Amino acid sequence: MAWFPDGEDAWLVVASGGRNRHPDWHLNLMGRPERASVELPGHRSVPVTPRVLDGPERERAWRRVPESQPCLGRYQSRSGREYPVVRLTPRS
Repeated sequence: MAWFPDGEDAWLVVASGGRNRHPDWHLNLMGRPERASVELPGHRSVPVTPRVLDGPERERAWRRVPESQPCLGRYQSRSGREYPVVRLTPRS
């Protein structure tokens, strides 16, 4: 799964994959957000709160995605749905 740093303490993930429905991992994440955590190489697991971005906030975040991962921009252009962009922030 590709992730993108969003400041010093948050990450963005894009629910790409599948033409007509969100991937299962996205449904699981949003169905049980209280169980979400991030595990990055060399770091401990961090409990996070996922939030799907919308409107201008999603647009700003999305602009960075194809710059870093052009294939996601191509996939999005062929998809029949808008890929959710999820912001993960550490849970206190």
